[in-house]
Amino acid sequence: MTWLRSPPVLFVVLTLVAAAVLAGIWLLPQGSPFLLPVSLGGVVALGWLIDRCWKRLDEAAKAAQQAAWFWGGSTGMGLALGILSPPHGRLFSPPELPPDTLMFGGGLFVIAGGIVGWLIAWGAWWLRHR
Repeated sequence: MTWLRSPPVLFVVLTLVAAAVLAGIWLLPQGSPFLLPVSLGGVVALGWLIDRCWKRLDEAAKAAQQAAWFWGGSTGMGLALGILSPPHGRLFSPPELPPDTLMFGGGLFVIAGGIVGWLIAWGAWWLRHR
């Protein structure tokens, strides 16, 4: 059962739980009484799995994660937010889209910028500390 505790397996389990929670939330009808319990249960399960993954990392991996999220994630989100801010935002937002779609797309763009920045900073950290 030690293979079940390895970081790659925990990452796969974490991803599957996150996908199942999101699918469950999206499949529930609007105003369903199960929406809040499913969401809260998913957040608790994800938090528990993230905690288990974090405790199994060594100090070098923890330092790489922290540096990558601080420098890469914040820089990537800042650049993405700067791209979407006026006057540049008009280039990326067609006027025929409803405002809720624009808000969702903008949030998704900022999150994607943070993840891309994290990946770059994480790789740079490991290359520098080899």
